[in-house]
Amino acid sequence: MNLDKNKMFAVGKIASNLIEELKSYLKPGINGIQIDEFCENYLNAYGAKSAALNYHGFPKSICLSINEVVCHGIPNSKMIIKEGDIVSVDICCSKDGYYSDNCYTYIIGKPKLPIHAKLVNAAYESMTNSIKAIKPGVHVGTLGYIMESTAKKHGFYIVKDFAGHGIGLALHLDPQIPFHGVRNTGPQLKEGMYITIEPMLMQSYSRIKILKDEWTATCNSYSAQFERTILVTNTGYEIVTDYLFDNSYIV
Repeated sequence: MNLDKNKMFAVGKIASNLIEELKSYLKPGINGIQIDEFCENYLNAYGAKSAALNYHGFPKSICLSINEVVCHGIPNSKMIIKEGDIVSVDICCSKDGYYSDNCYTYIIGKPKLPIHAKLVNAAYESMTNSIKAIKPGVHVGTLGYIMESTAKKHGFYIVKDFAGHGIGLALHLDPQIPFHGVRNTGPQLKEGMYITIEPMLMQSYSRIKILKDEWTATCNSYSAQFERTILVTNTGYEIVTDYLFDNSYIV
């Protein structure tokens, strides 16, 4: 499928810029509803809309996952950001029929423990190492292998209950891209594909539990996630949802 590259990168840029804006907005004392409204208003101001809102019944504009919440946290007023919290904000949005998806994990102020900063760094490295391997012909199992092996190298555990995915004229498309895998197995990447790489790491191993809201996924330790939307090119890749990373995840 030949997609309009300009439109894909335009919607990706909106999401990436919002990730940057959140670095100065997230502070202790802010609650989940305020963060959700900030993101929704930002997207709307640039002609985009949340792709999470009403997606299979999801009630808010972003996924807000704090500390032990791995993903799909539903923002609410009782979510009060505190010093040292690990806060993952997953922003998926659409504009002109095109979709982007990205996630960034912030540490609010000083980490509670040094291992928390290591966890966040490992999640970022897991994502970037996998992205560096992207090119036509690479199997998704290879990307998953890289994500998991990077996590293990730093002493952390990969979440196996969720996966990255294709994206473009819809939020979720084939192929699925798990955060674990065996080299040279699974579907192969093709030029022109848009995919997400979005590893989720846990500080210690635990089973994932879905809360009664049927969305919020939790574990028994702190967790972190990074995600980018990527275009597979004829020689490698281009990052659609680009953002800076210079230890500025600590806000």
